[in-house]
Amino acid sequence: MFDDLIQHRDPPPNRVGSCTDGREQHLTEGAVQLAFAMHLLRTVPGLFAVSVHPDGEHLKHFDFRAWLEARGFAQTTSIGTTACGGTYTAADGRTVTVNPKSGLGDVVARMGDAVYVAECRGGVINSRHAGQLSRLRRGLCEVVGLLLASPNEKGRRQFAVVPRTLTTETLAARMAHRAGEAGIEIALVDGRGNVTGVPVAGPSDSAILRGNEDFPRTRKNESPVSPTGPSFSYASHLRGWCRLQDSNPCPLITKQVFLVPARPKDVARLS
Repeated sequence: MFDDLIQHRDPPPNRVGSCTDGREQHLTEGAVQLAFAMHLLRTVPGLFAVSVHPDGEHLKHFDFRAWLEARGFAQTTSIGTTACGGTYTAADGRTVTVNPKSGLGDVVARMGDAVYVAECRGGVINSRHAGQLSRLRRGLCEVVGLLLASPNEKGRRQFAVVPRTLTTETLAARMAHRAGEAGIEIALVDGRGNVTGVPVAGPSDSAILRGNEDFPRTRKNESPVSPTGPSFSYASHLRGWCRLQDSNPCPLITKQVFLVPARPKDVARLS
């Protein structure tokens, strides 16, 4: 697969002893977006066009243009004012459009009546630092929450895509059933761009995410799970919801409710 998705960076002083090999391995959100975009082009029969929508911060941390050109995609058109914005075309006719515009979904592909939408987050994949583990967990909860707040049109496939570590594997396995009931599939991307689907119950029935049904565990040196405290920012409302995914301790209780502070625009999006 790809050997240039990870960025190796020196950790700050407070995290020096928390990462393997003395350097942090950053799988940025831009890298996750491109890895999943390429995954769709490989696995969806007949799909030849996919769009990614990074924001300005993503463009600072990952060179979309250089990465796509290294994969044989030449820039054929320009979009917006950024150097990397535009359409990139491969020799076989496949295209990747980089449109630096928020609110459209991080990765979007359309083919006939089918629509594939992914929300992505990145993170440090080799750190045991509590703050970095918390960020990985929060990222998964945020993307599921964003998809829950999006309109679910007919033919729409929704994917929550985050880096693959033991932390995200464990949380994803606990969230998969309820996310699946809402039409959301969870996908994990490793440092080489391999995408693993998280089965809801038994082998995954998604052709896009099939191929890793046994869902192997992460190696020993990957990050353990770390609990995180509550946060009431909109994007992480679901962190409280994910604490309800375990089996109900009381068989007489059939409903679980998570309460968060409401803002008018949040209510409008979720209603």
